Amino acid sequence: MRQRLGVALTLLGQPRLLILDEPTNGLDPAGIQDMRELIRNLPRETGASVFLSSHLLAEVEQVAEDLEVVLGRLRYQGRTEDLGRQLKPSWCCGWETPPRPWRPWQAVDSRCGKPMDGCGSRLSRKPRPGS
Repeated sequence: MRQRLGVALTLLGQPRLLILDEPTNGLDPAGIQDMRELIRNLPRETGASVFLSSHLLAEVEQVAEDLEVVLGRLRYQGRTEDLGRQLKPSWCCGWETPPRPWRPWQAVDSRCGKPMDGCGSRLSRKPRPGS
């Protein structure tokens, strides 16, 4: 409810740029669908540009035409539908994160298998099952 109310209040000012950080976080399934529809329709209906920050790539793919993937540095920039063609289908990546607080101010080194500066997380790359 708070996310939708926050977006509604912001839209009253008729912004040309709307920045949304994890806009569906904490919403129920119906609220998630409503928020996705709102985000999809905003540019067409209001002329506003929408900048969406999310850790959920599947979420972004449902509402964005263009996207950028950032992990320490820019990893992909282009059309949403082209992202799958850019990835190697025989590999998958995953996070291994110990149960301790994330420290976003620490540098992130995304080379596969190398621990990330002091936070204890590790990005790993392994063969996708069945490939």
